[in-house]
Amino acid sequence: MGETGPVRSPTYTLVENYKPPGFLVAHLDLYRLSPEDDMSDLGFRELNSTAWCFVEWPDRLNFDVNFDLGITLTVARDGRWIE
Repeated sequence: MGETGPVRSPTYTLVENYKPPGFLVAHLDLYRLSPEDDMSDLGFRELNSTAWCFVEWPDRLNFDVNFDLGITLTVARDGRWIE
């Protein structure tokens, strides 16, 4: 996608933003949040139509979002399943 810097997990920062040429990539990890937490500071609602947004643990969001694509990773005895 054109990102030349390190790509970090947002586990502790909650959000990592990247700015490859022409668009924004926002990677959110909501594992540490609960639906009662204030999520207004994540910047999720401010993303525009050119942004790509990857959300881990989207079930923890406390507002409705229409995702274009959903991917579910499941750990199984014989490896991982991707749906």
